[in-house]
Amino acid sequence: AAQQQCEEARQRREEVRQGLRQELAVQLALTTAVTRERDEFSDALAGTAADTRALCAELHEASSALEAEATEASEVREQCEIFEAMVVTRQAEIVRLEGLQEEAVRREIAWRSDLATRVHEAFV
Repeated sequence: AAQQQCEEARQRREEVRQGLRQELAVQLALTTAVTRERDEFSDALAGTAADTRALCAELHEASSALEAEATEASEVREQCEIFEAMVVTRQAEIVRLEGLQEEAVRREIAWRSDLATRVHEAFV
């Protein structure tokens, strides 16, 4: 009877060991799968981080280019305003000079008319 109890205990112990081995194999397989997924995720995350850094660099370059264009546009706008002011000033000067020229022509006509009248009177 004692020998039978001993054999049954050995058999239960072997079943427990077998169960523990199976459980350990399952845990090892799960750990391996989780580790593989973690590594894949880590690689994907590293790729995403690299892509994000590249996009940030492109965005920075585009931003710098836009800033330079905005500065250039502002300078061109200022130059246009200066040019427009110069055009207005020149147009005013042209109007003034045309007025002076008309006045000079009227005076010359009046002077010639007066001169012609004097010459005519002198010979008559």
